[in-house]
Amino acid sequence: RSRVGELRCALHAACVDASVPWQDLLPAPSQDPLWIAMLPYKGAEIPVVDTLGLLGQGHTGEGRRAGAAIVVRIEGAGETDGTPGLVALLIDSVDDILRLPTREVRSHGQPGMTGTALTRGLISRPEGSVLLIDAHALVADARMQTLARIRQKPQSADGPAAAGRATTSAATRSEEHTSELQSR
Repeated sequence: RSRVGELRCALHAACVDASVPWQDLLPAPSQDPLWIAMLPYKGAEIPVVDTLGLLGQGHTGEGRRAGAAIVVRIEGAGETDGTPGLVALLIDSVDDILRLPTREVRSHGQPGMTGTALTRGLISRPEGSVLLIDAHALVADARMQTLARIRQKPQSADGPAAAGRATTSAATRSEEHTSELQSR
């Protein structure tokens, strides 16, 4: 289980690559309400999404430049070598890792209601309700698929010319993905 703002949420571990502790985030190369930052991870920089915005539960504070994250594997959206794409869900903390009884999931409203497309329902816990994220819907979401294709390499230490080429290439890809996100 994790927490973002006042929202407690849970995600099936099968699609989680890692949880990442609180740290500074890098600015996203473009302005998008969903894609809010980049996270240094496994020798690259991966997109960070506004988890509250993604789930239709509001938005994190504008200009947020630090946080913890859950890195999600998006199969079929990564490199041509079969490596899954990665996207980080911005959170405030991981409360714990536990087995939640899915038979206790209760509906959280009518289908099509705001915030229900990527969730399965609510689970009651002694400390409050937990929103269960639908792992299959999350990894199949077109916005997540688009963002999972973005993996920027950090600027090269081989000199300014090489770093400039890498940055220009990454910026061009970022602009293309931003256009694709905005058209959805």
